[in-house]
Parts: sequence; C-alpha cells; structure tokens
Amino acid sequence: MHRYSVFALIGLSLVVGLGACSPSKRVTEPPVAQISGVELLMGGDVRVEMMLTNLNPVALLAQSAKLTLVSENIVWLETEQSVAWQVSANAREAVSITAQVASPNIMPKLDDVSQGRQGSLPYALKLMLALPDDRVIETEQTGFLYRVPGQPGRFR
Repeated sequence: MHRYSVFALIGLSLVVGLGACSPSKRVTEPPVAQISGVELLMGGDVRVEMMLTNLNPVALLAQSAKLTLVSENIVWLETEQSVAWQVSANAREAVSITAQVASPNIMPKLDDVSQGRQGSLPYALKLMLALPDDRVIETEQTGFLYRVPGQPGRFR
C-alpha cells in the first residue's frame, strides 16, 4: 500500500469516528395532532381525544401539554397539564386531555351541532409539548367537529 493511501485511510477513519461521537443536531419534527373525539362531560368539563403521529425516528416523550381550541373566534378550551405521553418512533398513539370549558359561549354552538341544527363546527387546534430536554415543540391543526349520531354531547 502507498504511504498516501495509509494516511488517507487514517484520516477518513478519524473523520468518521469523530462524526459518530458528535451530538446529533437533528431537529425534532412536531407531531401531527388530529382530534379523534370530543366529549362534553358533567360539570362543564370536556375530554379531547387526539391521535398524535410521530414523524421522527426516535420516540417522542412529552412531559406537559398545552392545548388550545378555537371555534368561530371563541377560545373555548385552553389548558396546560402534566402528561406522560410516549409516542414510538414513526408511530401513532391515542392521547386525551380533560379540562374545564374556558368559554360558555361555545355551548350553544356545540348544542346546535349535537342536535343536528348545524352540520359541523370548524376548529383550530394548537398543541405545545414540553420535552424532557427542556425543548418545546408545537403543532397546529384545523378541521371540523361533527356530531356522533345517537350520542348527545359527543363529536368527532
């Protein structure tokens, strides 16, 4: 082997070795959050069920979540809670949050949908997740809530 080939192999080995040891600078992609169900509970509480899709090659671990739901310019749910959500790498997981309705102005609109007087209610969802390494990722989603036939106070 030539002397230059040996030095080239040693140099290449060092570059690869050092690169493997350096911390990853990969950005964590925010999950895709979709509402899979909303249920009005007794006492003015609401349970929001969501599907979180993790687009990352590593598990997504959330320690707290801040959820905001807005419909027709009414902020009707705003809560921040400790959670223990874990979504495997490149996977989906069902999660839920239960909180007090922030604005009673939304109740007539939800009642109209629940009773079939209105076909749907548009919403905008904003979800912020605090990760164990003190990073916060946020995702937003828009869609429509529809009544679940035969189940008053439930929407999908």
